[in-house]
Amino acid sequence: MKSSSEIRSLTRRQLIWYLDQGIKGDEHLMKEVWEQCENDDHMAAAEDELKEVVAFLRDREERFRP
Repeated sequence: MKSSSEIRSLTRRQLIWYLDQGIKGDEHLMKEVWEQCENDDHMAAAEDELKEVVAFLRDREERFRP
């Protein structure tokens, strides 16, 4: 049986994977955001935000890995 911390860790890893895919151009997760981007500055802002979220989740994953 999995512990709650293992489930949280799995959740972080899954989110990191999907966010990484969004950064690489997969439009499934970020479809609405990409559609709202009207210029290169918007695209860069969205990509930067994704990278910050991924970094935050990776940090948590390292600190709280079971």
